[in-house]
Order: sequence, then C-alpha cells, then structure tokens
Amino acid sequence: MLEINEENCIGCVLCEKVCPFGAIIVDPEDKKAKVLDTCTLCGACVNACRYDALTIKRKKVSKEDLEKYHGIMIWGELEKDEVENLQIKNVVFELLGKAQVLNKTLNETISVVILGPPGKIPPIDILYHYGADEVFLCEHELLENYSTDGFTTAITTLIINEKPSIFFYGATA
Repeated sequence: MLEINEENCIGCVLCEKVCPFGAIIVDPEDKKAKVLDTCTLCGACVNACRYDALTIKRKKVSKEDLEKYHGIMIWGELEKDEVENLQIKNVVFELLGKAQVLNKTLNETISVVILGPPGKIPPIDILYHYGADEVFLCEHELLENYSTDGFTTAITTLIINEKPSIFFYGATA
C-alpha cells in the first residue's frame, strides 16, 4: 500500500510527473498528493520524492513461506508467424537454456507456461526437448490476443498455485 505522509508532502508534483500510470495526483486545493486506484506500487514516485513523503508498505514474508517455493517457471510467449499461426517465440528456447545452466546448481523442476486460445496452440513437445520437465497449458478464447489483465491473471494464478522460486519471461519487442 502506498502511504502519503501529508506533513512531509509539499505539493511539488514530482511524484505526479514520474508516475508511469498516472496513479498519483496533487490536489490543487490542499497541495497534497493523492493515490488513485490505478496505482501498481511500482515505486517510481517513492524514488522521486525528495521529501520522504511517500512510502510503500509491503507484507513481510516469513522464511517458512519462502521455503514453499521451488522450481523454475518460464512464460512460453507465443507470436504469430507470417500466415497468422501461433508459434513459440525464440526467446523461450533461450530462457530454457539459461534455466538449465542455473539448474545445475539448483536441481529444480523447469516448467513452461503457454497461454493461448483453444485449438491454436502450437505443438509443445519441442519444449521437453529443450529441457522443460513440465508444460502448463492455459487455453481460453480471451487469451487469443495479448491483454495485460488477462495474461497477468492467468500467470499470477498459476504462480500462486505452483509457487516457483524463479520466474523467467522474455523482454523482447
């Protein structure tokens, strides 16, 4: 939760300017920052504030809770080829290679998450050839085209249930 210390806030609007989501505004009347529901707790405003007026309160996680997390999970991002068929992005195979290197030390299960519409997901057998121990298929009509809400909900639900200690995703255009 983003908290505002109104005694420290001078209404400089720096937090408002740096927020990539437009989730913090400075009230023109009282010159104090206000947080909107669109806040993602990214921390950009906290880092920019020169007056220590903003803090993010996060839930502490116990060591016992962290011990429940095991495995390396990779988002198997798909893309459309030249004839509009879905295919697994090359970065997924690169991440599987990195996961195998890391796994020489960790010795954990490597899994891949594939999201897409029913009947249009490409063959997944190749993922096992590249080092995946298991593949999770999430098929739904709403996953045909990327949407932040839909994909985030599906992946977050899987992470909460499977509890991987590491999650990889490609940072490609």
